[in-house]
Amino acid sequence: MELGYDLIQSHLERRQHQPQALQKGVRIAMQAIGLTVATSQPNTVSTDTAKQRCHLCPRERDRKVVTHCSSCNIPCCPDHHKVICTVCSETFLG
Repeated sequence: MELGYDLIQSHLERRQHQPQALQKGVRIAMQAIGLTVATSQPNTVSTDTAKQRCHLCPRERDRKVVTHCSSCNIPCCPDHHKVICTVCSETFLG
């Protein structure tokens, strides 16, 4: 039993700090084995799904979006944001 726990310990520690990504069953299981799971904090922007205009599009286009820049948090449409993998982001950001 200890060997199995030792093998997954680093994975559990990584997941316990990402409460928004944990499903309820996983959260309950982690608490059952004695791990404290951080509670998810509401975003300072807007927790509802209200659409906002893309900050970079001309107002005439009236592009409503729910996506925001992860760096500066402005609303941006698919034409103005890019998806980047974690490997590239580490290379890009430092």
